[in-house]
Amino acid sequence: MEIQEITREQLIAQIDVLEGQVIELKEAEARNKMVEMALRESEERFRIFFNAAPIGLCITSIQGDILSANQDMQDILGCTLEELKTINISEFYFEPVERQRLLNILYDSNHVRDFEAKLKQKDGSIWTVLINADCIDLHNQKVFLASIHDITRFKQVQAVLRESEDRYQLLFDIAPVGITVTDYQGNLTASNKSIQDLLGYTAEEFKTIDVYDFYLDRSERQRLLDVMEKSGAVRDFETKFKRKDGKAFSVLMNSDLIDVGGQHKVMLTSIRDITNLKQAQEEFRKERDFTNAILDTAASLVLVLDRKGLITRFNRACEKATGYSSQEIKGQHIWDILTANPANAREKVEQLLAGNYPSTHESFWITRSGEQRLVSWSNTVLLDNEDNVEYIIATGIDITERRQAEISLQEANQKMAIWVSELEERTAEMSQLSEMGEQLQSCQNIEEACAISAQYIQKLCPASQGALYLISPSKDFAEAVKMWGDSTSTEKTFMPLNCWAIRRGRPHLVDDSHPGLLCGHITGSQAGQYLCVPMMAHGEAMGILHLNHTASEQDQQKSTDRLYSEHKTQLVMAVAEHIALTIGNLRLRETLRQQAIRDILTGLFNRRYMEESLQRELNRAAREGTSVGVIMFDIDHFKDFNDTFGHDGGDALLRELGAFLIKSTRGGDIVSRYGGEEFVFVLPGAALEDTRLRAEKLRQAVKELQGYHLGKQLGKFTSCFGVAAFPEHGLTSEEILKSADTALYRAKNEGRDRVVVASTIG
Repeated sequence: MEIQEITREQLIAQIDVLEGQVIELKEAEARNKMVEMALRESEERFRIFFNAAPIGLCITSIQGDILSANQDMQDILGCTLEELKTINISEFYFEPVERQRLLNILYDSNHVRDFEAKLKQKDGSIWTVLINADCIDLHNQKVFLASIHDITRFKQVQAVLRESEDRYQLLFDIAPVGITVTDYQGNLTASNKSIQDLLGYTAEEFKTIDVYDFYLDRSERQRLLDVMEKSGAVRDFETKFKRKDGKAFSVLMNSDLIDVGGQHKVMLTSIRDITNLKQAQEEFRKERDFTNAILDTAASLVLVLDRKGLITRFNRACEKATGYSSQEIKGQHIWDILTANPANAREKVEQLLAGNYPSTHESFWITRSGEQRLVSWSNTVLLDNEDNVEYIIATGIDITERRQAEISLQEANQKMAIWVSELEERTAEMSQLSEMGEQLQSCQNIEEACAISAQYIQKLCPASQGALYLISPSKDFAEAVKMWGDSTSTEKTFMPLNCWAIRRGRPHLVDDSHPGLLCGHITGSQAGQYLCVPMMAHGEAMGILHLNHTASEQDQQKSTDRLYSEHKTQLVMAVAEHIALTIGNLRLRETLRQQAIRDILTGLFNRRYMEESLQRELNRAAREGTSVGVIMFDIDHFKDFNDTFGHDGGDALLRELGAFLIKSTRGGDIVSRYGGEEFVFVLPGAALEDTRLRAEKLRQAVKELQGYHLGKQLGKFTSCFGVAAFPEHGLTSEEILKSADTALYRAKNEGRDRVVVASTIG
């Protein structure tokens, strides 16, 4: 082999090439070391991230074997990493089918996003989680990397929110007041069942109307909007609505503007029916006027203070006693203007406020002219709902002269001491009279008033016998409602004119000093004292208060032993006046109540009372599962009857029929004049067949009824009857009355003088 000669230059060049290759090898080796370091750092960062991640991370094989899991994942599953590596991930699924569903998604797309499932811990507790998973290569092996986020608390909050929304919707639907949500144009966007029932519309009908249809006066809607624009809200806005049937009623509205999604505003309005409240207010006004009239006519001083001691009521007797008008006194402290001892007056008020009631005390009043008048007060209080003093009520008697007499009596002899005793007795009598008046004002019926009156009469006149008589409304007789002592000394019933007190219109006293004829009703001894006092009210004699006292002949010689002195007679007259006024007012109240629910001509209940009673009985029957029968009937050919006998004759016939129907009703039945010659019977608890039999019996009885007018016989007549019952013919009063009315017209069309039962609703 031929060896070529290498020149020095070639050798140097080759050496340079070798050196370059060495350098490149060293650089490559350095780069490889840097890559290895980077890989180790990357793996370290991944490991740190994997273990420190705020959510659960898990690496599993395709078969579900757990290869690795961070601490959060270990907490979620309730196992350590060593335990997890021995368990297949599918065992932690509450529903194993969920694991297979997740694998199916992974096989299709190599990743899963926001997969919701339930996992069970080692201790059996269930956690709701959100899973995100990817299929990745790890060391040339396909594995699943999954992040698991615990959303158990989030799901619980969601459930609570849904429950809260359901409760809100339920409260909205069952709210006891009507609620509407509208825009400014009056379009309804929401309403609850209460407002639908209140106005008589169905939920479907509400979708076709606007709120302007609610108002009896549509301009009231604009007035409400004007108030809303000024203040942004409306409080206690009172107006009148109309129901679907056109009936008007009073409502109280409260409205607010609320944002809906930050885009527009709507009006949220609550509507409350205050018809009953308005009626109660009117009744309260009448009662207040009645009370004011009593206060102004009372002879006693009546003063009312609020809890601050300011005067709120000052009756006419106080005006006369002090010379001040009510307008001058109201709103001032009693100790600033009226009392001679302001500190004592303030102390008495504070004692009452502290609970020292009822009580009595005496104080000096300073009149407008500067005169001091001593007044004896009886105090009580009116409490509020929390048993705190709301008002202080004081009734007083001017005892200036009496006290002056007492001072004189202290300096006088035994006779003067007797006068003092008499004055004390009178004071006690006046206190009892005042107490009696207060109790009579609280009576609800005449029986209570008579019982209380008899008790106080016996207390005021303990040595007397007597009786309390009431004159009948027809004025035909006076009957004893209460008697005490020897009941044989006077008759229990007699004609009013047999009493001289009624004839004369004033007290009739008969004794040795007042000779006269005894009243015809006295049956006892002729000796003694007899006093009859007429009980007059509103210009009418209500009754008679009779007292008698039979003393021995020796006692009768002493004028001081005479029971019915001038003072005692005046006291008995005052008692009689209290009783008469109370009985008159009770009778007037009962008359007004009867006029409100009775038809004037027939004496039957009116239509309004019948409809209210029918609805009440239907509600009761629905609760108790019973029946209610309804009979509607009218007089056949009543117009011809009027043409023959005139309207006066027709009215006479209706009165006769009304009296007959009243006698024919049971205790719980409701019979009313429905209108004209049409009548309605409501039979609580009566089944349909019983109602029909009752109607048939009425039909036969009406045919036999004979009326008279101006002494002439009016002739007989027949009637048509329509029968319906709850629940067969309806669930509401309107449905049942309509069914009975339809049956009545069928009876007319089928020849009259018959009973027809309404057709059952299918």
